[in-house]
Amino acid sequence: MTETRSSGGANAVAAAIAIPAKDEAALLPRCLEALARQAKAPPFAVLVLANNCSDETASLARSLGPGLPYALHVREVSLPPGEQTAGHARRRAVDAVFEVVSNPDCVLLSTDADGEPEQDWVANTLGHIAAGADAVAGRAIIRPQEAQALPDGVRERSREEALLARMLDRIASLIDPVPWDPWPRHSGHWGANFAVTAGAYARSGGIPTVPLAEDRAFFAALERHDARIRHAEDSRVVVSARLQGRAPGGMADVLRRRGEVEDPLCDAILEPLGHALRRYRLRRALRHQRDGFDTPRNRSRLALDAVSMRWALDATSFGESWARLVEVSPSLVERRLPSSRLQPGINGARRILARLAPGEMPVTGPSEDTLV
Repeated sequence: MTETRSSGGANAVAAAIAIPAKDEAALLPRCLEALARQAKAPPFAVLVLANNCSDETASLARSLGPGLPYALHVREVSLPPGEQTAGHARRRAVDAVFEVVSNPDCVLLSTDADGEPEQDWVANTLGHIAAGADAVAGRAIIRPQEAQALPDGVRERSREEALLARMLDRIASLIDPVPWDPWPRHSGHWGANFAVTAGAYARSGGIPTVPLAEDRAFFAALERHDARIRHAEDSRVVVSARLQGRAPGGMADVLRRRGEVEDPLCDAILEPLGHALRRYRLRRALRHQRDGFDTPRNRSRLALDAVSMRWALDATSFGESWARLVEVSPSLVERRLPSSRLQPGINGARRILARLAPGEMPVTGPSEDTLV
């Protein structure tokens, strides 16, 4: 392992940004330059973890360091074959940040080497932390010019999924409102755009070293510990729309599959409408009456016996109780939405919103090709 600190000190920084990078010499400079353009941001440091690279990712980052207005740390590692996954790489990058930054109150941010954080990304993200959030899940937006080059079918699927996701988010906010995560909000979790306090990171156990979807697994761990998560619309990172990615199972694979596989399943956050409504209502009931949740009616709704219900409710936090219910209840098991049901789902969600929020302007999809 080799390490270089290219500029400045890191002890006094309020935030530190972890960037795992594998063979990203072509795109990493744009990321580092975008971070150099951050406005109204407090002092921050950046750590690039160049893992298993066969190109000039590390040396290029070092060469750029002296011209950057923040402390840049470059660390090179060679992950063994069983650990060459996004989960291991991001975990190593985040842990390395805490090794080089001594401020115990430092906020950890993460982005990807192909990402370009918008100019107010650091300031807006830290603003949500200052307002009381333990973690922030921002948005990842496909670079517009690259989105235009995607096959028409991929772009249409992306727009439809983004629209349904936004409608489900609005329905969830009406049925099960969360004080620290008010509408407008979203339900996405991307490694390219998140932040977490040092305390919440430690309580969650850190980034899970899973082969796929480490970002979603991390936020699931935060939720189990009742972390106050803000799904912020104003925290935005522009990312590449490439179809050949660096991490198996990542967004590049998702985009490619949308164009290659007949009737694939939609993104995991999209559920059949009836199933989503059941989950929102049961989650609201648990949130508001956890002590009185164990009733014959709720056991029937969840298809649980008394022993399983008590095991779930004996957890030390609401988030852990909900996770246990999802684990054992046949009524809450994950159900993926086939793409053939996208349009019926959109139509049904539109009718439900008309009942829940009469007179409200219709929910529309994003103007960009937002990743979902």
